[in-house]
Amino acid sequence: MTSFGSIARTRFCKPGMGLWACSALLLAASAASAAPPGFVLDLPDGGQMPGAFVPTAAGDGLRQTLPWRASQLQQPLEFWLDEIIGIRSTSTAAAAERPAGFSLRMQGGDVLIGTIRSIDEQHVVLVPPAGDPVKIDRSLVSAIGRRTTGYEWPGGLQGWEATPKSSWRDEAGRITCDVGNASVMRNVESPARARVDMVLSWRETPQLMVAIAAGDGKQPDPFRFEMLSAGDAGVAAMLVRQEAGSGMLEPIELPAAENGRLAMTLFVDQVTGRMAAAVAGENKIVEVNVPPAKGREASQTFRIRLMSGDVCLERLWVSEWTSTEPRVGNPDATQVSLLDGSTVEGEIVSLDEAGQLVLETPDGGEIRELTSINSVIFAAGDSMPKEDGKPAEVAEEAEAMPVRVIRRSGGVLTGGIVGVTEEGLVMAKQGLDRPVVVPLDDLQSLFSLRKSKPRPLPGRLGTLKMDEVMTKGCLVDAARWGGGIAWQPRGSLVASPLAGATTGKISAVVEYVAPPATAPAGAAQVEVGGIGAVVNPDEDGRFVISMLSEDGAALRSGRIEPGDCIRAVQPVKDGPLVETKGIDAARIMNLLRGRVGTPIGLLIERDGMAKPQRVDFMRGLIYVAERSVLEMALAEHARVAAGEQAAAGQAAGYPSLVILRSGDILPAMIEAIDEAGIRLRSPTSGEGGRASVTVPNSLVRAIELDPLAGSFRITPERFQRLTMLPRSQQANPPSHLLRLGSEDYLRGQLESLTADEVVFTVLGQKKHLPRTAVARIIWLHPDEIEYAASGKEGEPIADDAADPDVASPADAGLLVQGVAGGVRMTLVAERMEEKVIVGTSLALGPSQIDTTRIDKLLIGREVTAGDDSLPFAQWRLRLAPLPRALRDEE
Repeated sequence: MTSFGSIARTRFCKPGMGLWACSALLLAASAASAAPPGFVLDLPDGGQMPGAFVPTAAGDGLRQTLPWRASQLQQPLEFWLDEIIGIRSTSTAAAAERPAGFSLRMQGGDVLIGTIRSIDEQHVVLVPPAGDPVKIDRSLVSAIGRRTTGYEWPGGLQGWEATPKSSWRDEAGRITCDVGNASVMRNVESPARARVDMVLSWRETPQLMVAIAAGDGKQPDPFRFEMLSAGDAGVAAMLVRQEAGSGMLEPIELPAAENGRLAMTLFVDQVTGRMAAAVAGENKIVEVNVPPAKGREASQTFRIRLMSGDVCLERLWVSEWTSTEPRVGNPDATQVSLLDGSTVEGEIVSLDEAGQLVLETPDGGEIRELTSINSVIFAAGDSMPKEDGKPAEVAEEAEAMPVRVIRRSGGVLTGGIVGVTEEGLVMAKQGLDRPVVVPLDDLQSLFSLRKSKPRPLPGRLGTLKMDEVMTKGCLVDAARWGGGIAWQPRGSLVASPLAGATTGKISAVVEYVAPPATAPAGAAQVEVGGIGAVVNPDEDGRFVISMLSEDGAALRSGRIEPGDCIRAVQPVKDGPLVETKGIDAARIMNLLRGRVGTPIGLLIERDGMAKPQRVDFMRGLIYVAERSVLEMALAEHARVAAGEQAAAGQAAGYPSLVILRSGDILPAMIEAIDEAGIRLRSPTSGEGGRASVTVPNSLVRAIELDPLAGSFRITPERFQRLTMLPRSQQANPPSHLLRLGSEDYLRGQLESLTADEVVFTVLGQKKHLPRTAVARIIWLHPDEIEYAASGKEGEPIADDAADPDVASPADAGLLVQGVAGGVRMTLVAERMEEKVIVGTSLALGPSQIDTTRIDKLLIGREVTAGDDSLPFAQWRLRLAPLPRALRDEE
């Protein structure tokens, strides 16, 4: 059995879930599959999975998991709520028209939208825009405000303008940034007298500026809050009011900032130039006042500029500042603000369905019509003890009900998910007499408030990249779905086969080792990495560093100096050291070059050094060049890896290498070649190499009869002659190239190869060559003629250089390819046994890939999509153009 270096059992139902819930998941899967994905599930470590909610039956208690369907997976998944970041809408449609009525603000920050039907000593009854009346525990209500102007958020990045672009990210509706000197701004419909409630959080204490009523960016913003580093003193925060020729600032104490989270309220009056601030949990109001400049227009722009660290804008509410003085929190007495600008203090006795509000004031009783009221701020009372600025009851609730939902219409609800219907999420919250349905078309985002450590997975952790899906997880056995392999994301109770696995219409990669750098695609310019040094041969044929670049990787290593002699190069991690003695300068350059950020090792020698010294560092950017420069370097790296494999194979009795069209490189003892294919023995073939197998010619790219013969550089003109197919030979094109030990090439048809002889036909003449005279045989496949490529004029090409197009093996099932450095193994996946993929190699028969020993796994079309490090892929016939006289006139 082929070897490249537990059967995973999963439960579809979570422990304690009734059969009704499991059945509901299965029955709902088909219904949900027809709905187009309208949301993105955000996962830790930058993971994301576009998809849709899966309807479930409502049960007893709150859900701890959430079913989710992604179009890239055959089956729905089920994620633990405490292992996701959240879910955000992908809709670009404008939110529905702002519902009239009132916003009811609750202790802890929730906002319910609707019409106030009644108030008594125990409850406030609110009627949502669509739904049944909800009876709310009055002790949870902190304020009621008429919905007029203002802005309620989070709602993702839609409508925001980031500088530079892509510097800010959307995480379940909240926006985050860790890029220095980046800003984000938008119109927040701010009234001239505005109250701004915002919540910021961070991992690394930021330096930032928040501007309310921001300017055009050409001059300092006139109303702003700043957080700056004060060295050993921690964080310095201040409120700044600035106009041309005048300014004022006041420091603000931020005790809550030590916890990585800040909730504060800002008040701005653009008419008078007044600005005030209060930090949640603090009773102190900080105020600055500078008369506004004449002629300055009111601004509705809100802007955050991050200088360093990171920041997340969790919440932003902009409303009208209606009170005369800045007020935050609950006052000692209930404050009723009227539409005429006046304020009445008193306790609310009742509000009846006719809209009459009964107040008990110090002067006696008053009756006010609800139509005359702008807002109500309730007194604190004694029933709501607070802890860290948040009611203790709500703190306990957040532990039991771990999600917060943001509605596009402006509502915010913290609670637990009871169920999911076709229409929306069914949410329950302590203090509400009934669950509330949040329509899916009104859902802006959902994010989890409770986090836990990742639960263990049965396989090796990797990152799946498939279309827009990127998620950490592991491969598991797919026996329950008929065989093959399935994917279980981290945080999901269950796994699923990948969509398209049975039809071949699938393209995915599982990365186990993250690539250090990715070169841009295409044939134009790319970034090339190197050591940042000029290397020249001396009189003795040694390669000596004559100059170091000031910003080069070699100088930054601190261990390399001009005059050092490079004795050997290790071009790839865990690869062999290549002795530099006796090789040409072009090959040295290819060994030193590579992708930016990839590791390289040098063995250097210096006068006065007792023995050569090993130096390891990462390649830095040396210049931007044509893609062929990088391709030749990567082809040389692959050849080095193949040479190492060949050396190991020769020591074990397998002196040759077989290179398949898929990129697999097999050490082999080649017994014979004929029209049936290559008969060989390999340590990766049946019975551990004791039995012979026949590899079809259609799967072979080349064979190295003498892998140590190496490659030499040929001119573009010669390469073009070798790959150009005359139209006279189109009916019977040459099928092979022989490279002789003398570095000459023969083009024709390979008839046979035995232990002693190679029979080859050239232009109808059969030639008999000693096997020892042939170093390499390259297959020229007729099905690739129309896709063949040639070198560009003036650019030398290595004779084993790479090409991005790779021929496809036969479609025999789900094709996967394990890649480790320059070594590849391709097979049709049949099942998983613990962390090993078991299947069949189209070339060698029964095979396996140990996922613990590979860097990445290519799946489906990714196997044949091409890789610029595959050797010999550029050797394809290209049809000669028609003579000018025979071409069609335009």
